[in-house]
Amino acid sequence: MDIPQNAVTKLRIMTRKSKFSFGKFKDETVENVLKLHKAYIAFCYYSIESISFADDILDELKIARIPKPGKDEEALREHQREVSKQYTREERFHGWMKRKNIMRKMDYAQKTQTDHEVFETKGAMQRRNQGH
Repeated sequence: MDIPQNAVTKLRIMTRKSKFSFGKFKDETVENVLKLHKAYIAFCYYSIESISFADDILDELKIARIPKPGKDEEALREHQREVSKQYTREERFHGWMKRKNIMRKMDYAQKTQTDHEVFETKGAMQRRNQGH
């Protein structure tokens, strides 16, 4: 199958050091997402036409290759079924809770960092503006 040249230029192949520019893991590296939520990588691969991952990442996650650019929701469901077979229901629940707690800590750190930089008291702003 020949892929038009304009389609090839729109395909982004992400490596471990690449950062997500979208979604709940925006500004996180692929390496960090692999530690936090491997299923998100598979979801992105099968659901987003213009994104692919380096072969070592696909091999590590045992992701079946699909033609890119393109997406395949049925392949995603099949991958999810295969992964689910490896774990008991309790193991899946504990993994979900662990990811939830990590995401909560990431959100808190991001909020406190931006809030600290943004807010300043009225008196502090007046003193700074008047050169004191």
